[in-house]
Amino acid sequence: MTKISGVSERDIDLLLLEEFISAKKFQDLFLNYSKFKDMKLEFIEAQRSVTDSTGESDLEVSFKNINNEVFMLLLENKVNANFQKDQLNRYLQRGENYKKNNKIIDFTTILVAPKSFHNNEDKGFDFKINYEELVEYFANNSDLGVRSTYKTLLLKSAIEKSTSGYQMEADSSVTNFWKDYWELSLDMAKELYMDEPSQKPSSSSFIYFRNMYLLYARIQFGHPAHSYLASW
Repeated sequence: MTKISGVSERDIDLLLLEEFISAKKFQDLFLNYSKFKDMKLEFIEAQRSVTDSTGESDLEVSFKNINNEVFMLLLENKVNANFQKDQLNRYLQRGENYKKNNKIIDFTTILVAPKSFHNNEDKGFDFKINYEELVEYFANNSDLGVRSTYKTLLLKSAIEKSTSGYQMEADSSVTNFWKDYWELSLDMAKELYMDEPSQKPSSSSFIYFRNMYLLYARIQFGHPAHSYLASW
């Protein structure tokens, strides 16, 4: 099977985000997997990588009813990384905080992952949608034309990656450090072109910069992160 190498959760996040923003059929697909399936809701917005004091939502998708009351889908997307500590509970806390602050009326949590992920268990999320079901959606969506070929290929490559055997255990401290470092690089050294980091294991202790001019000059430039992590 032809595949796209190096598929990350970020790649699938962005695919989901694009479809939520552009396709009502896709919005309805997820609503039908939620407790809001019998409600007449109108799409408002979708956001990726939403961070607050409780952590991060991979995607947050908001809808409203005729009374302008807001309902939200909180999505956790997984390819093959394990859950971070208390990750589900932090999703629940985030949703309850939104309710308490009158941002939404109600919410539901959805795990989006390959069927093989954790033996097809929902791991406490309200609902689970498998990548395989999304493959079927894109393959049968005539509105997409030939673009459906790429989208199904991306998902199938992610499914294959999920069964390759390696299950990364994300470390929240290391992951947060990498993200803070990336944001700092955008402010102070954009020319380094540091890629936005995904979840990181505890062993991710060296940050590399892949500026194309450095590559042409055969210069490898990196920064040891482990000394900074040790001081936290």
